[in-house]
Amino acid sequence: MDIARIFHKCLLEYTLADKIQGITVDNATANTKFMYELGKLLPHFDSDNQHFRCIAHILNLGVQDLLNNLALNIETDSQEQEQQCEDEEEKVEEYVPNISDSNPRHKSQTFDMTLWGQQLKSESLRKFEELYKEYKNLHAVPGSPGLPRHDNEVCEYDEDEDVIDFNKLYACPSTSSGSGIQRFNNNEFEDYLDKPRAANLQDLRDSCSKTETKIKTECAIPRPIPGLPTQDQDHDWGWDNMIENNLIYPEADGYIDDYDPNVEPTVLNEHATAAFRHFHTLIRGYLQLISETRDLVGEVRMNDWFNRPRLLEMGQAFDDLARGLTVQEQDFSDQFWDSEMTQFLFKRNRTFGGDLRATDIQRGRDHGLGSYVNTRAAYGLSVPQSFHEMSDYISKENIQVLQSLYESLQDVELVVAGSLEHNVPGALAGPTYLSILTEQFYRTRVGDRYFFENGADPDIAFTPSQLAEIRKSSMARLLCDNVNSINLMQPRAFEQLSPENELVPCDELPAVDLSFWRDTEYCK
Repeated sequence: MDIARIFHKCLLEYTLADKIQGITVDNATANTKFMYELGKLLPHFDSDNQHFRCIAHILNLGVQDLLNNLALNIETDSQEQEQQCEDEEEKVEEYVPNISDSNPRHKSQTFDMTLWGQQLKSESLRKFEELYKEYKNLHAVPGSPGLPRHDNEVCEYDEDEDVIDFNKLYACPSTSSGSGIQRFNNNEFEDYLDKPRAANLQDLRDSCSKTETKIKTECAIPRPIPGLPTQDQDHDWGWDNMIENNLIYPEADGYIDDYDPNVEPTVLNEHATAAFRHFHTLIRGYLQLISETRDLVGEVRMNDWFNRPRLLEMGQAFDDLARGLTVQEQDFSDQFWDSEMTQFLFKRNRTFGGDLRATDIQRGRDHGLGSYVNTRAAYGLSVPQSFHEMSDYISKENIQVLQSLYESLQDVELVVAGSLEHNVPGALAGPTYLSILTEQFYRTRVGDRYFFENGADPDIAFTPSQLAEIRKSSMARLLCDNVNSINLMQPRAFEQLSPENELVPCDELPAVDLSFWRDTEYCK
């Protein structure tokens, strides 16, 4: 509600309240609530039909459908080019007028849900047809006039314009201000893109070093990771792996100035879309309610309470759930998922719901992830040349299933095969996912100059005393301080109770002394 009020205030301040055609935000429960509350403040805003979920995915899928139907391929022989362009022109003429008559999947239907979406699709198809005709003129036969030329007056851009002139944008392939479509000075990068993505790490390095125009997301080379052997022999990559790869410093005293401005800190697509999603397998379908004496007093079914936070306000449910998360055993890290996630996800009043596993697989396709084999090559792991060679890290039964589902080894998807690998001893993931996770958290730490343990810049660093207090913090103490009826907690809250991890009074757990943050200049 607060977000909706603040957003509404901004709309009024900038006189935009009556100009909204649609709003796109991530597909999260809080954002759904945000759209619902905004609809109350803006009577003309339809929170159901003008809320576009994951619009970037929708656009990506729409473009993929167009390209798949056109199947454009440029041949080197001029006669083949001419014949191809004639064939492709027939495809466009056949496809564009009859797109509404095709058998649309959910992504096409998304565009038709609102007038805004219908106009967007219609205008996109019109513009695509214009661009295709220009493409045909350029590539049809040798000696063709090519793309139409435009004088400088047409291609001038007013940097102060509030509205983008898309006709200018498409008509002017390149401008001095950098608007429009950039042209490469050589063909090395295009040549690389014709190869399987990341099939050979050296190809990637060579291509990026030769290309004058750098594409950061393609040229972010995974660093060599200590302890990740080419042949996947047994190795403790859990706690030891984090220490060996400088992700944590358990005995640290003082600053750890490991910030490196040359490390790319952004999130890897393989991490966000594959490796991190693997841990959905740990979800239990029923959450236990645990009393202060650590007795089971009840349990709640997940799908009964999706998008229903009222549970947290009922009796002692919040406290009992918090304790339950420190007592209940998580599910196993394997290929098997709880049916609450694969059959009843967000089912609401229906008999069945969604399938989170299927959603994860489709998300990997939407994001254009590299194949399982190519990803292993990119991270310096052994690359199987046949299904049989996967048996060192995937069971023979699962290899047979993969072979029956995929036509070739190169087709096997990272999201699928990565979850089938045997877990590395001491860790909850197989070698491929663990390599991705290690690389990601190294980048997140070392590439962030604001990381809390950095002390190189005194203007942004914590003082040594503040840093020492922060290192006292723990999940156990956090739960003690924020859950009303928790008075006992094991020191390592996310590990189950054991003789080495027994319940202790909250007062015995180290606490952060906030007095070290007092501004002594004004608080005397």
